[in-house]
Amino acid sequence: MKIEERTKKEIYNSTDRMISKINSAIKEIDNAKDVLKELCDKEGLDTYFTWTIGERLNEAKIRLNMSLIRIEEFRSEADSLNLSTSGFY
Repeated sequence: MKIEERTKKEIYNSTDRMISKINSAIKEIDNAKDVLKELCDKEGLDTYFTWTIGERLNEAKIRLNMSLIRIEEFRSEADSLNLSTSGFY
């Protein structure tokens, strides 16, 4: 799919905002993990539920980091002014 330079600029503007929000979400996940660790340390908790909460937070952070990689790939593709329309390029 051919795009114009104007569209490329819009992609960069939008992805800049997305990157900012994703980085904020990553920080919030880190904060949540700290709260969980503090609770577990303070109360001596070591349960299936506290472990799974921590694991889900780790998974969420991984997915957010993966989205940052995809954004960079999208931007690289936009640089060529030709976007792929399938899952392969």
